Amino acid sequence: MFTGFVLTIAAFALAFVVNFVLRDRSLDALPNPPVTLKTRELCSREVHVGVVGDSWVCEHKLDTALARSLKQGGLKATVNSSGHPGAKSRQIYRNLQAPEGVMYSSQHILAAQPDYLIIVAGVNDTAGHSGRSFYAHHVLASVKLAQAYGVHPIVVEVPEYDIEHTRAPSFAMTLKRALYRALFDGSRQNVIGHYRERLREFSALEDPTQLSFFPFDSFIEDYNAAIGMYEDSLHLSHKGAKAFATALSDYILVLHSRRLDNKTFGLELIAA
Repeated sequence: MFTGFVLTIAAFALAFVVNFVLRDRSLDALPNPPVTLKTRELCSREVHVGVVGDSWVCEHKLDTALARSLKQGGLKATVNSSGHPGAKSRQIYRNLQAPEGVMYSSQHILAAQPDYLIIVAGVNDTAGHSGRSFYAHHVLASVKLAQAYGVHPIVVEVPEYDIEHTRAPSFAMTLKRALYRALFDGSRQNVIGHYRERLREFSALEDPTQLSFFPFDSFIEDYNAAIGMYEDSLHLSHKGAKAFATALSDYILVLHSRRLDNKTFGLELIAA
């Protein structure tokens, strides 16, 4: 009888865990109605940039430096951002659709129809081992949503950080990460490259003139070699954020110039 009781409890516990994992990793639907790319007339002297993402974006830490750097490059810039600390790719996509008034809603960023939407995601997906297909699906969903608004998305590849030594905030989260790492990441610890690769695979069928990638390695390739740019294992310092904004500005200046010239751009611009 005692054995039966234990087995019943174990079965309920297993069912709870399975149900939790399925809900936690469910894939949100791609934008509906179907995306229709709209043409936008670019201005050679002025640009509007929207930025959405996780804690790397919150508190408008990139706005001023990005606008200033773009201005130095010859473009009068308006920069608006919305960041959600701890957000994974799915939450960033949900925030873009959340009605105004909902905490962390970033719908207003797209509603303003900027020329570019910079999407910064992946640190929390990789740290939490949510699975690279989960990450790629929701980043691509944000891309398609931006395109539906006639906005050119710039996806920042999963940023470099000290993934091998990042600690979970609680014991329960440590257990969850260990489970997810085993189930969805082949027990690998450093999965940054794998997530970047899967996003490229998911994006391969997209029109390269309607989507751009910012190659994070062109800014920081190795955490340990650039540790002075970081505040802790997960976040850039003030100095690092300013340098990141400058790198994004340099990228946008090249991209914007090529778009104005009606030249082919996109995936090949990764090496620019």
